[in-house]
Amino acid sequence: MALSFFLKKHTLIIGGVLIVLAGGGFFIATQKAPQADPVVVEKRDITQEVNVTGKVQPTESVDLAFEKGGRVVGLYADIGDIVVRGQTLAVLGSSDLQAKLLEAEASVKAEEAKLLELQKGTRPEELQVQQTKVSNAQTAVASAYDVLINATQDALTKSDDAIRNRVDQFFTSPRSANPRLNFLISNSQSENELISARVALESILVSWKTSLGEPFSNETALLTDTNLKLVRSFLDNAALAVNALVATNDLSQATIDTWKSAVSTARTNVNTAITNFLTAQESYSSAELALTLAENELSLDQAGATKEQLLAQEASLEEAESRVKNIRAQIAQTTLSSPLNGIVTKNSIKVGEIVTVGMPLMSVISDGSYEIKMNIPEADIAKVELAMRGRVTLDAYGDDVVFKTTVVEIDPSETVIDGVSTYTTTLAFLEKDSRIRSGMTANIDIVTGERSQVPAIPFRNIRTEGADRVVYVLNDKGEKERRVVTTGLRGSDGYIEILSGVSVGEKISTTE
Repeated sequence: MALSFFLKKHTLIIGGVLIVLAGGGFFIATQKAPQADPVVVEKRDITQEVNVTGKVQPTESVDLAFEKGGRVVGLYADIGDIVVRGQTLAVLGSSDLQAKLLEAEASVKAEEAKLLELQKGTRPEELQVQQTKVSNAQTAVASAYDVLINATQDALTKSDDAIRNRVDQFFTSPRSANPRLNFLISNSQSENELISARVALESILVSWKTSLGEPFSNETALLTDTNLKLVRSFLDNAALAVNALVATNDLSQATIDTWKSAVSTARTNVNTAITNFLTAQESYSSAELALTLAENELSLDQAGATKEQLLAQEASLEEAESRVKNIRAQIAQTTLSSPLNGIVTKNSIKVGEIVTVGMPLMSVISDGSYEIKMNIPEADIAKVELAMRGRVTLDAYGDDVVFKTTVVEIDPSETVIDGVSTYTTTLAFLEKDSRIRSGMTANIDIVTGERSQVPAIPFRNIRTEGADRVVYVLNDKGEKERRVVTTGLRGSDGYIEILSGVSVGEKISTTE
């Protein structure tokens, strides 16, 4: 009984060898392995697959934040709400920007009106107004011209009267080449200067009168101005001489007083003539300038706007429009909108709170549109191509529920996982299904190749000898014949396509 127990406890079978341990010794009994049946080359359907796992996630998922800070004045969506692309989710206060926008839009309208006015040119009514200005300016010039002519003539008249009628009272032979004073001056130099000036003025009065008989010109005006200064200087000197006289037996006070009065009147009249002439000359110059300006304005109105003016105004309009766009862009930044059709999955916004720029406040995932992300090892990635179909099961529903997918993206850069290079691959579901949820674990079989009814044998029956792939074919006598084969697609069921080397129906040895 003890031995039986020992044998039960100490009997080991290793491969085809039976080892029994008994007491302090042991014995070995060998078993002959059964002879395996040969494999027959037959036609089969070969399907090659890559099997991986991945996670279901939304096709699109976004975290949303405001592009500018401010106070929240409106909240229009919460967690779980279904939203559409462009739908407003939350709004910040923007009353100051709205006011600036109205002002900027008004500026655009004003600049547009200016440009339109330049493009149309001057209206006939405005041209008529400008032509009237020119006509009035011409009338003013003519009137100022007449006043200047009269002032010039009056200057000559008053100068002639001052010298020949009033100062000549105390000269003997005043118009001759050798006039003499009727009184003595203690300063002989002053006396000589006074007499010399009187001789010169006679010639001046004659030539002055002659010049006024010709058309008025700038030379006439200059001559009149010069002559008036000479006359005034002569009268000033005459006044000094007369005012210094003292009555004597030969010169009464009455005569002195008469001469003083005559000189004073002469000076007053000449000074008045000078003032009137300068005023008339200034008025004439102003009238001519006004006429020139009016004529220039009329010419500009008739010619219309220049290319440079149009370009400048267009630039002003563009600048105004740019301000409007800028303000509208700022206003747009106060609105948080959904960039896609989906479901709100996060909301940390409250009405009245102040938010900062760039802080994620809401999240939206695509509604009903999901994809699978998976990492395919480098050993299998070469088999996978875009548009390949995938068979997917989800752990939540078991192996009996199959979803159809297709490969839509393969990341060209590697991701190293546990020391192995993998490549992130994306599969899209071909049909929407309400059972699919974000985060579910997916088991994926990607069909990377298919062959229909091709010669095939189990892959384990192919041996590698050097650079050759070899099988051993059994002939009718049961003898083994070495054959080099060319293989094709390797299926997921363990069979491999045979392109050449053996034929359908031949038997392949399963042993060496």
